[in-house]
Amino acid sequence: MADEESAKREVGRLQDEGPLGGAAEAAEPVIPPEPTLAAYYGSPSPRPGDWLKVVRGLAERRFKQEDVEAALEGLGSLDPDLRKTWNLAKQASPPAAVQRWVGDATRHLLAQNLKGTMIDPMGPASEQIGRIADRLAPELRSERRETRAKAENLLRLAIRHIMASRPDSNPGDILAILSAPLREGGRADARLARSELNELLPHLSIGEFRMLSLVHTFMGDRVSVAEKGHRAAEENASILSASLADKRDRLRAADEALALAKARNEELATEVEQLKAAIDDNQQVGAFSRADLTGRVRALLSGRIDPLLADAMDALEIDPPIIEVAKDRVETVRAIIRKDLGWLDESSG
Repeated sequence: MADEESAKREVGRLQDEGPLGGAAEAAEPVIPPEPTLAAYYGSPSPRPGDWLKVVRGLAERRFKQEDVEAALEGLGSLDPDLRKTWNLAKQASPPAAVQRWVGDATRHLLAQNLKGTMIDPMGPASEQIGRIADRLAPELRSERRETRAKAENLLRLAIRHIMASRPDSNPGDILAILSAPLREGGRADARLARSELNELLPHLSIGEFRMLSLVHTFMGDRVSVAEKGHRAAEENASILSASLADKRDRLRAADEALALAKARNEELATEVEQLKAAIDDNQQVGAFSRADLTGRVRALLSGRIDPLLADAMDALEIDPPIIEVAKDRVETVRAIIRKDLGWLDESSG
């Protein structure tokens, strides 16, 4: 009901206005188009501006479902070159119902015309547009005007739809990827671009010059940013290279120090083994020397000194005592002791 009332109000307004906005009696009544897709795509086709005025009066933000389904089903015959659909898409501020319809129509057209073409909806905008352009390249270069117009409008609808869903897309990447499929014969050799531009420039309109100058400014800024990034990357690479060389030198010095430490450790281990062997030998020699000394002292005391001292005691105990014999035995004992003391000195030295 709200849609019908809005449409009636718009009808009344248009009937009250003449061709130049005068009174109704100064011109014939103007019958506005119906605010439906069937009316827009029907015959005779209303002017987009008049139809959009009526649609803006709708309270609903979308067309009726049966109207949308009928338009999608007959779109191929109702709009064979997609000119009518593109005229809606390129409007600066279309009503919400028209925006929704253009999105539905674009998705439907891509699904119908790009069967078998794999497009990742989450991929970069330039990649999606590039796949669509490659698929449409033969139609874009077709000699049939209607075929070429349909492919061009479908590509423009796709670009608009994808860029609207990916606002972070890079226009430079999109222009670069469109170079080959849009050029005659799909030529991708960048060296031919200069001569082709020289041929085109004298025939361009001011609007086209304005567009190309905008692209040139954008690409020049992009190149400048890329050059700065390249210089910064080279400086970082130089710094990293110097740091890496310093780390390599320090690592080499550490390896050399480690090798020396390992060699010294091996030398010390050998010395420790030698010292252990010497200690073992000394312990064995010491044990042997103590046993030999004990045996020698025992033999000296019990085997030699004790008999001599016993003779001296006997010589002193008889009556009268034999002093000379006792003295001789004592002197002999002293001589033996001096001799063994000399042996002890030599052994300890």
